[in-house]
Amino acid sequence: MELQGKKVLVFGSGKSGIGASDLLAKVGAFPVIYDGNAETDKDAVVHKTDGTYPVTVYAGELPKEVQDSLDLVVLSPGVPTDLPLVKSFYEQGLPVWGEVELAYRVGDGEVLAITGTNGKTTTTALLGKIMQDARESVFVVGNIGTPYTSKALEMKQNSVTVAEISSFQLETIDEFAPKVSAILNITEDHLNRHHTMEEYIRVKELITENQGTEDVCVLNYEDEVLREFGKHLTPRVVYFSSGRKLDEGIYLDGNKIILKDGEKEIEVVKTEDLKLLGKHNFENVMAAVAMAYYDGVSLDSIRKSICEFTAVAHRIEYVTEKKGVVYYNDSKGTNPDAAIKGIQAMNRPTLLIGGGYDKPGKGVDKNEPKKKGFFLFFDIVIRKFTKFLGANCLYAITSIIWIAILYIFGGIVLSSTHIVQNVSDTIISLGTESSAENVQGSIMILIQLAFSIGVFTFWGSGPATAAYSYITRCFTRGEHTWVLSDGADKFKENFKQGMVVVLIDAVLLVFGLNAILFYHSLYVSTGSMLWMMLLYVMILVLVVYTMMHPYLYQIMVTFECGIGSLYKNALLITLAKLPGNFFTTLIGVLIYGALFTFVNPLAAAIIVVVIGLCVTCYPPQFYAARVIERSILKDMKEKQPKVEYIGEEE
Repeated sequence: MELQGKKVLVFGSGKSGIGASDLLAKVGAFPVIYDGNAETDKDAVVHKTDGTYPVTVYAGELPKEVQDSLDLVVLSPGVPTDLPLVKSFYEQGLPVWGEVELAYRVGDGEVLAITGTNGKTTTTALLGKIMQDARESVFVVGNIGTPYTSKALEMKQNSVTVAEISSFQLETIDEFAPKVSAILNITEDHLNRHHTMEEYIRVKELITENQGTEDVCVLNYEDEVLREFGKHLTPRVVYFSSGRKLDEGIYLDGNKIILKDGEKEIEVVKTEDLKLLGKHNFENVMAAVAMAYYDGVSLDSIRKSICEFTAVAHRIEYVTEKKGVVYYNDSKGTNPDAAIKGIQAMNRPTLLIGGGYDKPGKGVDKNEPKKKGFFLFFDIVIRKFTKFLGANCLYAITSIIWIAILYIFGGIVLSSTHIVQNVSDTIISLGTESSAENVQGSIMILIQLAFSIGVFTFWGSGPATAAYSYITRCFTRGEHTWVLSDGADKFKENFKQGMVVVLIDAVLLVFGLNAILFYHSLYVSTGSMLWMMLLYVMILVLVVYTMMHPYLYQIMVTFECGIGSLYKNALLITLAKLPGNFFTTLIGVLIYGALFTFVNPLAAAIIVVVIGLCVTCYPPQFYAARVIERSILKDMKEKQPKVEYIGEEE
């Protein structure tokens, strides 16, 4: 079809749609952009075009007079072909193309096209490198991230286009005919779009629809559907196999990839010379090698290229090795088969960290409103309760020396005051049958335990608290964390600053308690309100300092700063968010107080250490982490230079 002067509807205002609109304008057509979402910002869509041509944008409803005036419709890949509006185009007799068909009609040169459920992007990237190393003019386009339409006008007669083609794009081809095609595999996927496996298979096989006898199609022999499909094709069929030797084609034989072409049996490469892991990646290599070889690239050139090739980002991509554990990013494994292949590629004991949403199923609504602060807190505690128990126990174990020191210190303080004696006298006066000494001893233990566990809970124990704060921060943000290894790392990283905080705590604790006792005794003896005011001021200082602690440690594990900046910022944030800090601290104090009032002191201490930190220590930690994330980090992010990233269209 001659496109010059034609009125063309571009259905979809995403990356592919804009690319199609720009291309149509450059070849003399008159594009009209339509988006089914009535809330689409039309002006924003216009601004996304290259600005060299006038364009009208419609959203929600497409006027009938516009539909009647069209010569052609170009669908973006994300637009299903079974929509009522799309069906009406077919009924009207309008040609309906996709982005791939449009680019193919406009572009020049030969096309090497790859489809399949899994492995498309790796194979496309690998084939792209092979061809770029061997030919002068090569374009790697399609579902890999670069719209086919954006490069079509640059293609010349001697150009080679390597295209990753999705099932969505194959639905709308007409004359598209690659010189070499490949179908890597077919497993269940995108049934929310294609509805049945039969339809999904049919659409995938459309890649060979217009190929002739001089063309080549590369198929996976180990896929039963493709093995049968290959028996009825017009183009020459070349199989690859990772499970057996082939009479003709390319196959994996132990640690060697072998090409069998007629009478020739050629060793292409040894698998240990590749930078890719796993049998499925060896299949990708075989497919790319076969496509390049039958397009006329020499094996020497192919061999050099595949040995230099590294994994595509997010596809079994090496990240780091830490303490003997190797981390790979395989986040593009978005269906069970892809995830299984990623696991099978590993050559050591493997732990899979997964997530996301099932494509065809209802599952969890990812658009569900996020829980707010109060409800989010309980949601996290419930979901992460077992991990909290682990974090609590680890915190207590690493703080045992600090707890012991506090216990002894508490005993010294109590021995130097009349608190125990006064409480004992009160209890004896109420008619207890116990001796005064026994009552006094019990009260001593009770207050000693309460004091040590209280200070441990609300003031922390330096590096151990830093580790605990980091873990709780990860819980709060929904980030993954290894309680044991990450806790140990943060313990070591923040050891110096954590110990400085502990020393400051100890000094302030001794000074503060003695000051309170001193001012109280002077007030009792003199009756002067000055001493009472100083007493309250000292109590207020200790309360504010208590509220500062979550921020001290949250800032410590989030930012790199000196001890002075640490305390200054913690104080400023505490004062700025005083009501919230007081409330969250009060929750912990009330729970803590209730435990030691109504439960045996030893049992109360165990409960606080093992379980209670979730509800005494975590509320202020939760609030502090949220304040830092929503105020400081958000503000820092907003002040960063804005960079626009153009990603792959679904």
